[in-house]
Amino acid sequence: MYIIRSFMKIAEIDNFVAGCDMESTAISECCIEIKADTIDVLKDKIPAYFGVDSNSVGYNACEELGRVDIQILEDEHGNKAGRVDLGRWKKGKIDLYTCTYIGQLERLEKVSF
Repeated sequence: MYIIRSFMKIAEIDNFVAGCDMESTAISECCIEIKADTIDVLKDKIPAYFGVDSNSVGYNACEELGRVDIQILEDEHGNKAGRVDLGRWKKGKIDLYTCTYIGQLERLEKVSF
């Protein structure tokens, strides 16, 4: 069995014109657990859970074995930005948050005493 026990979330205010405000960085722990019997099934579950396509997921990110990164634009309530929000953001009417969720893949195995 393969599992990612939790994710660290790094969020920054993102203005379409000015870019990310590095001074706004907030870090939190997210109690999200994703597990599967195979790595291939787990790789299908990750983008499905976050509602992103597979191109938004980085495996072995930053050359760290087993690290998974997911990048999402979110609104101020932590919801994935929708089409209307993205349009308003591109026009400079609202700020969104660039959020990176970082998890670590682990393999579980049964052992005997």
